[in-house]
Amino acid sequence: MCFNKELPFSRGRSFFVRERKLISKRYVPKEIEDKWYSYWVKNQLFLPRGEGTKFSIAVPPPNVTGILHIGHCLNSSIQDVFIRFKRMDGYNVLWIPGLDHAGISTQQKVLQKLENDGVKDITRDEFLSEAWSWKEKFGDKILSQFRKLGLSLDWSRERFTLDDNYKEAVKEFFRKLYEDNLIYKGEYIVNWSTAYSTALSDDEVDYKDVKRGMWDIAYKVEDTEIIISTTRPETMFGDTAVAVNPEDERYADLIGKHATIPIINRNIPIIADSYVKKDFGTGALKVTPAHDPNDFEIGKRHNLDIINIFDKDFRLNVAYEGLGIEDARKRVLEELKSLGALRGFKEVVSPVGHCSKSGRPIESVVSRQWFVKMKPLAKKALEAVKSGEIEMYPEHWKKIYYHWLENIKDWCISRQLWWGHKIPLEGEEDVLDTWFSSALWPFAILGWPRKTEDLDRYFPTDMVITGGDIIFFWVARMIMSSYYCLDKKPFSKVLFHGIVRDEDGKKMSKSLGNSPDPLDIIEKYGADALRFALIYNNNMGNDLLYSESWVELGRNFCNKLWNTFRFISMNTEEHSYSEPSSNLDMFDKWIIGELNSTISSVRHNIEKGNLDIALKAIFNFFWGEFADWYIEISKLDLKSEKRGVKLDVLVYTLNNCLKLLHPFLPFITEEIYQHLNIEDKESISISAFPSVEIELESYDMNIFKEIVKGIRSVRKDFNIGKDRVTVELKIDIDFREYLEKFTNSQIIVVKNFSESSILKTLENMEIAIVANFDREKEIDRLESELKKETKAFEKVDTKLKDKTFIAKAPDHIVEREQRILEEYSEKIDEITRKLGLLK
Repeated sequence: MCFNKELPFSRGRSFFVRERKLISKRYVPKEIEDKWYSYWVKNQLFLPRGEGTKFSIAVPPPNVTGILHIGHCLNSSIQDVFIRFKRMDGYNVLWIPGLDHAGISTQQKVLQKLENDGVKDITRDEFLSEAWSWKEKFGDKILSQFRKLGLSLDWSRERFTLDDNYKEAVKEFFRKLYEDNLIYKGEYIVNWSTAYSTALSDDEVDYKDVKRGMWDIAYKVEDTEIIISTTRPETMFGDTAVAVNPEDERYADLIGKHATIPIINRNIPIIADSYVKKDFGTGALKVTPAHDPNDFEIGKRHNLDIINIFDKDFRLNVAYEGLGIEDARKRVLEELKSLGALRGFKEVVSPVGHCSKSGRPIESVVSRQWFVKMKPLAKKALEAVKSGEIEMYPEHWKKIYYHWLENIKDWCISRQLWWGHKIPLEGEEDVLDTWFSSALWPFAILGWPRKTEDLDRYFPTDMVITGGDIIFFWVARMIMSSYYCLDKKPFSKVLFHGIVRDEDGKKMSKSLGNSPDPLDIIEKYGADALRFALIYNNNMGNDLLYSESWVELGRNFCNKLWNTFRFISMNTEEHSYSEPSSNLDMFDKWIIGELNSTISSVRHNIEKGNLDIALKAIFNFFWGEFADWYIEISKLDLKSEKRGVKLDVLVYTLNNCLKLLHPFLPFITEEIYQHLNIEDKESISISAFPSVEIELESYDMNIFKEIVKGIRSVRKDFNIGKDRVTVELKIDIDFREYLEKFTNSQIIVVKNFSESSILKTLENMEIAIVANFDREKEIDRLESELKKETKAFEKVDTKLKDKTFIAKAPDHIVEREQRILEEYSEKIDEITRKLGLLK
C-alpha cells in the first residue's frame, strides 16, 4: 500500500512491516508517544475534514496560573474520547485549544513572584509586561501537557481570552449590555477579598461553618440597657442602629428610643425589623450597614447612615486607628470589660464567607462597583434547560441550576486589578471579572462578533464537559450570554464529571501532598495508561477515587495488547490477509459474535456518555474473551489446514479492537495499527470506527468454558498437575476434539459417573473427573488442614467473645481480629468444599 503522507517508519506492502526489528519485544510508551503526536500534527490530522455532520466541543480553558493537575487530565481525556470517536465516525470535527487569563489568580501569582524577586514598587505597564511573560511561560507548559496527554486539538486555531480578537468580543458584549441598560454602576455592599484587594461576586464566596466567639454587650438606654449579641465587636464603631423583632415583647417599650454605643458614647436609634430572629443571641442586633450585607438591607429600609470604619488595608480608621481586625477586637473586648459592658460569651458555629480563590474570610464593604442586571438574562437560560433544548447530565444538576437562576442576583463585574479586560469606558481603571469574558468562550473562539465561516458552521457547539463546581461561574453564564448575543444556545448538552479524590476520599491538592504531577505519571507509565485509569474508574457525575493501581492496570492492559499483537505478528509474516467470511467454525463465529456485541455496546455507551462502561466492555472482551480464550483455542489450529482462516479472524478481531480502543488509548493503538498495515489509511485516527459488518449466527461458548474451568479447578484443588485425566459427561458435545486437546483430557459420555471420580457441579451441568492420584492421602491431608484451621478459628472466636477484651482493646485491634476470623472461616469453607468433592 502506498501513502502520500510520510510515516515515522517504513511501511511495507505486505501484511506486516518487513523490518521485524521494528516490533519491540516490550511496549515502551516514551519511544512512540512523541513520535506519533508529531506525526498527527505535521499531517494536520486534527483539523476539520470532509463534509460530514459537524461536531465541536467548547474546551474549558485552563488558567495560566501553573501546570495542569489530575482533574484537568480527567476533563480533557473525556473530551478527547468524544472527539476521536466522532472524527472516526465520519463527523466534521472541530476542537479548539485555549487558555484563560484568570484575572485574580494570575495577578496574585505574578505579584508573589515579583515579591520573591525583591520587586516592590512597580507601575501598571511594568506589571502587565511581567504578567504576559508569565502567560507565555506557563501557557506553553500547559499546552505542552495537552500534547503529552495525546489530545487531538486543532492547534491552528489556538485561543486566549486576552487575544485582540477576544477583546473585540468582550467590548461588544459590554457595549450591548450597556446600551440595553443592563449594566449600571452603584454604591452597594460587596464582598471584598482582603487577600487580593478587590471586589468579588457572590458566586466567588464559599460559606463555611466556623466555630467562633459570640459576645453579649450592654448598650445603655436612658435608665436601662439593651444587651446585643455579636460575633464582630470591633465593628461597633460603625453601628447606626440596634434592631429587634417587632413581635418581641421584651423590647416593645424600647422601640423608638436611643441606645448608646460603649467606648465612643454615640447614640443610635432602636428600630423594629422582621429580619431579626427573636431566638438568636439576645434577640437584639447591632446594625452595621457598611460591613454586613443583611445590615445593609436593614439600613436601606430604615434610611440609616453608612459608616465605613476600615481603610483600604482593613485597619480601623476610627477609634484604635491603624489596628488590624484581630488586634482591634482584642482591644475592644478589654475596654468593654473594664467598663462593665461585657456581659457574656459563648462559642457558636455559624457560616462565614470565604474567598473561593484565597480561602481567607471575606469582608463586606460598601463600594462603588459595576453590576449586570441578571434577571432579564436568566429567563431564556432557564427555559432552555427546562424545555430540553439544552440537556444536562447527570440530571440532578438541573435542580441546582434552576434554583440559582430563579434566585439570581445582580452580578458585580468590576475588579480592582491590573490583569484582565479593562472596563471599556473612559476614565475607568478597573478590569472586568474573568468570568465576564469566559462567558463568551463558545462563540468568541469562533470569531464572534465578526461573521466567520467557523461561527456559521460550528455554532452552536455540541457539548461542554466540566465539573459541577463551575455550573454558576461558567456554564450558566455561557448559556445566558449566548442567548443574549446570538439568540442561540451555546451547546446542546452539558456533561458534569466529579472531582478527583485520593484513595481515602480526600480532594487532591498540592498542599496535602496527595496530588501527583501528571507528567511524572506519564513518564513512568505512559499517557495511555493514565487516560485508561481516569476513564475506566470514572462514572460520569460521581467523584473519582484515584489510585496509582488503576494506572498500573492501564499499563498492564497496554502490555497485554502489545503482547497479543506480537503473537499474531509472529504467526502472520507470510500471510496474505482477507476479511473472514467463509469456512468459519464455531469458535470463529463465537468470537466475531462477541466482537459484534462489544461494538454495539461501545457505540451505545459512548453516545450516552458512559465512557467507563464503554472502556470496560472493550477491556473485558479483549482480555477476557479474545486473548484468554479465542487465541488459546486458535493455537490448536495454527499448524492445520484451518491456519489461514484462524489468522484472518485473529487479525480482523485485533484491528477492530484497536479502533474501538483508539479514542481511549490513542498512542499504542496507532503504533500497532501502522504495523498491522491492512487498511489504506494514513492514521487510525481517521479510519472508520467499527460497526457490525459480519452478521453471523451467534454461538454459545458457555458450556465449553464451564467445562474447561471445572477441569482446571479440580486440577488446582487436588494438585493433579498437567497429567491426562478422564472427564465423564452425561451429554454429548460437538466440540469434544477441541476440549480434549485444550484440557489434555479424554472425554467420555456415561450414564452414571464412576465411583472413583471427583464430581464437579457446574452452572448448567455436572461433570466427573477421573485422575490418577491417591484419594485417601489427599483426604487425610485436607482433614489435617481442616483441624488446624478450625483450632485457629476457635481461638480468635473465643477472644472476640471476651467482653473484657472488646472493652479494653483499641478499635483497630478488634477490627483486625474480626478480619482474621473471617479469613479462617473462608479457609474452613474451602477445605470443607474440597472434602465434599472427594467423599
